[in-house]
Amino acid sequence: MSLVTITYNIGCDGESIGNQVAKHLGVDFYNNNRLQQMALDLGLTEIDLKEYDERAPGLLNRLLSSQPKSYLDIMEKIILQIAERGNGVIIGHGSPFLLRDFECSFHVKIHADPAERTKIIMAQQHLEKRAAQLLVNKMDSQQHSFLEYAFNFDVDDPGNYDLIINSKKLSTASITRIITDMLAIDELTECTWDAYQAMVRRALLKKIHNRMINDHIELSSLDIEIQEDHVVVISGACVSETDREKIPRIMNDIPEVTDYVLNVAVWSNPATG
Repeated sequence: MSLVTITYNIGCDGESIGNQVAKHLGVDFYNNNRLQQMALDLGLTEIDLKEYDERAPGLLNRLLSSQPKSYLDIMEKIILQIAERGNGVIIGHGSPFLLRDFECSFHVKIHADPAERTKIIMAQQHLEKRAAQLLVNKMDSQQHSFLEYAFNFDVDDPGNYDLIINSKKLSTASITRIITDMLAIDELTECTWDAYQAMVRRALLKKIHNRMINDHIELSSLDIEIQEDHVVVISGACVSETDREKIPRIMNDIPEVTDYVLNVAVWSNPATG
């Protein structure tokens, strides 16, 4: 087990912990700077971002604010690219949500109560207590809003994580050791090519669903199956011939679709009484 996501609250030293876990495992570390560079390598500059300095920290977050669909597309591509490699430690950016169907990933949440984190921020940033409290509250609120808005993901839901650690009484070294010891447990699933392909197929299915929803196609009477080699089989009924005629165009516009089979009729609504 060596594909890990770490979500943490401000004041919990999550980035240092993630870096130490990555070093211990001998895998790549994907923090904000690394993910931002991957986004640029994937062609983020082709998006109209003239008002942004692409070299500045926070580009991905600013992209989310102005172009949420582009952000989600870019982040999904980045996470799939990391998953294909089968290992790594990813910090934040909704990675637990994006890897929710990748069974061999391991999701960690590091937290502590706000009062404890306020003390840490006071010491780290040389702030008065009130200023540190405001910073902690603001960052917590921004994190919650970001994940809710981008992914409909509740950062405080324990069901979203495999391991939750309260950092109040533990050092960075101790938390690192807890995580790496957990990853050595035999029951945890190793990343396989089949697991990665299953995740890719689910991502493609989600993309097809989103495109059809954007084109106002009713999905309730359609069944969409992603077969091996990304052949898409669509069966069922559309509410109109216009909707049915949209489907081949959508399939041809999605590069990941290698071929498609369309077994779709036009729905004739029977009388009910």
